Amino acid sequence: MASEVNLNNSIMTEEEREEIQQELAKLEEEISTLKQVLSSKEKQHADLKQKLGATSLYELRNNLSRGWHDMQTSTA
Repeated sequence: MASEVNLNNSIMTEEEREEIQQELAKLEEEISTLKQVLSSKEKQHADLKQKLGATSLYELRNNLSRGWHDMQTSTA
């Protein structure tokens, strides 16, 4: 791994390398947390849509209707 210490043609000190590794670990932890939160929010979103009766077929119909309306009203 010592050969990987070269970054942008400058040599990193061991202290800089450790600092970057700590920052990387922190970012990885934050990413993991955000993925968990997003997953929870997506489940909540799906549950609420289901309560409203928004099935996939219902959504497809709405999307097609919206797209058709947009196409008719566009000035292209």
